[in-house]
Amino acid sequence: MKRNKKILLTVISVILLVALVASFVACKEEVDPDDNKEVASELFTNGSFSGADGTSYPLTPSNWTGAPGSTSSSDSYKTPSGSDNLIAGVISTEDKTYRSNSKTYGGAANPGKIGEDNNILMIYNKVSTVYKYTSASVSLNKSSYYKLSVWVKTIGIDKNASDYNEGKSGAYIYVNGAAYAAFEAIDTEGEWKEYTTYIETSDISSQSITVVLSLGNGSKMENSMTKGWAFFDSVTLTNLTDVEEGETAWTQEDFNKVETGETVSKYTMKLADADFDYTTSTSSPYTPSKYTAVKGTGNGDDAPSASDYITKGILKTAETLNVINSADNSEITVTTHDGAAGRIYYQQNKKATAYGIR
Repeated sequence: MKRNKKILLTVISVILLVALVASFVACKEEVDPDDNKEVASELFTNGSFSGADGTSYPLTPSNWTGAPGSTSSSDSYKTPSGSDNLIAGVISTEDKTYRSNSKTYGGAANPGKIGEDNNILMIYNKVSTVYKYTSASVSLNKSSYYKLSVWVKTIGIDKNASDYNEGKSGAYIYVNGAAYAAFEAIDTEGEWKEYTTYIETSDISSQSITVVLSLGNGSKMENSMTKGWAFFDSVTLTNLTDVEEGETAWTQEDFNKVETGETVSKYTMKLADADFDYTTSTSSPYTPSKYTAVKGTGNGDDAPSASDYITKGILKTAETLNVINSADNSEITVTTHDGAAGRIYYQQNKKATAYGIR
């Protein structure tokens, strides 16, 4: 009898040990990095908006900072803010959760998602206004090529709103910092659409970028306020140079082949704002912000650079008025070459001097 009990206990112990090992293996499989390759390889922090804080929807996204378009004390610039005018944050598209919060979101239909999780970023402007989210800074390696992708969906962009401005009202995506990209006045009319920027980094040092996602843009004076909904998801950054074994790393030839358009842009850090997109002034000709003035010198004195000597700055080639007065008050029509990308740098020395930018 004792012998049978001993055998039974031995059998039970073996069964328990096998079950314990199986359970341990199963747990290991659940957290295997290979099963989570997409998450593990993300270079953009919380681009899926899975990280969010709060006890009720919409939640506050981690690593993103929300702000009104303008908080100026002047009514001419300040954009409406507060819960009476807009609702913004991370929402869940899981059906039951969305339905229980849909009234808060203005009754909009569930927008769906792009990423694997259910979280997306929503900006719901109840009135014509501007609200934006700016990402945490992301560092890019030197001598590399990157692909930055953002998915956006807009619904109910109110074209009958008193502040609606065709060509300016809508969603906005900006890449700022060491690189620049701008997708402006986006209205996808209820469809998810991907916007992509390819970046060629500097050979000198690593540099950083941020991403801005907004509905409407700037202050009230910029006439870009928008009423409606914008949803954002799956902000991803891919290093096209540091690739896995068996994949082909990008070269400058690949970058040069990229064709830009409505949903695709590219930027090289090897030239300081080659397309003259960055400016620090609000009137034409605009002051370039990525370049430094260089004055000629002689006998220890700088060459004159006052406005009666020089007219200079960045011109938008799309503007109809691209006429600059010459020194003798005649008019010169500014024309551009076929490769001009929307803006050019212009300089006219009205009197003898020496001046440039670098």
